[in-house]
Amino acid sequence: MQRRKKSKEQITVLFCCNMTGTTKLKLLVIGGSRKPHAFRNVHSIPADYQHNQRAWMTSAIFTEWLTWVDRIMKGKERYIVLILDCCSAHSKVPRMSHVQVVLLPNCTSILQLLDQGIIRSAKSHYGRRMIERILINIKANVPRPTNTDVRQAMDMITGTWWNVRKEVIGNCWREAGFVSSTVEPAPEHETCDNEAYEGLCHDESFLEAWESYASTVGIRDTVAPGDFVAAGDNVVVRTQLSDTDICAEVALEKEVLADDSHNEESDGEEQLQATRVSAVEAIEIIDRLQCFLTSCINIPEAQFKNLDSLRTYCNQSPISSLVQKKAMDFFASK
Repeated sequence: MQRRKKSKEQITVLFCCNMTGTTKLKLLVIGGSRKPHAFRNVHSIPADYQHNQRAWMTSAIFTEWLTWVDRIMKGKERYIVLILDCCSAHSKVPRMSHVQVVLLPNCTSILQLLDQGIIRSAKSHYGRRMIERILINIKANVPRPTNTDVRQAMDMITGTWWNVRKEVIGNCWREAGFVSSTVEPAPEHETCDNEAYEGLCHDESFLEAWESYASTVGIRDTVAPGDFVAAGDNVVVRTQLSDTDICAEVALEKEVLADDSHNEESDGEEQLQATRVSAVEAIEIIDRLQCFLTSCINIPEAQFKNLDSLRTYCNQSPISSLVQKKAMDFFASK
């Protein structure tokens, strides 16, 4: 394969859920660019986005996120205890009315179990989606099939977070010492042990996809699926910025305000931006998806319901514009 410069793109993701898995908060994604190229023409994304030069969690970003969580809980009239590890980025806790923060040592077994179970479950699903995406791109002859921009990564990680089973979350909390009678035990391969992290190995379809991917891109046999998923385990994702770093961030922000293109991604390669799709074009795409589903065997009814829900949403825009046009014509005739 053609040698290419290694991408330096990095994102940090904050996960937050309750011990039963029935509540999973919207993800917070931290990137290195204020205005990624991939966000052009994008007005709605499934996760919140913040940025700093290193794509790290900082005390400022964390404080803003905590304030948001407190506002959400206040709106739902809920009082919660938020369990976190003790690190410099978590050192500044604002005064909150509905959230109490408990900081535990960052090497405690409780947090290790949660990391190895919940977060690694999400990462393993993300790794699977990444491999599947690359294989599809290769089959479709997409230029630079292994490239993934920030928006695509956010879409994939959000989808994996939605699909992390509440039984897995409940079992991880149980093994960490928090017991709830409302949580149904998950199957043995969905618990928090290391075998669960390698849980991809229990899925024959994924192993086939991995073997196809490895042979296509030239990965050596010594690299296992679990190694691929764990590639970012030791990446630094949080810190307390020094005074010098803070001054540099402020100076950069001023430059960005003067020139919005200054803080956009720049890795020497042109990146794709989102294509504008009209509501009518979206409905045509849904029609094609409907044809695809009907041509497949044993499609669950839920998939048709999901597609119909999407169609209902897309139908609102062209219909409302037609109604508005008729009303304007009526008044114009008067």
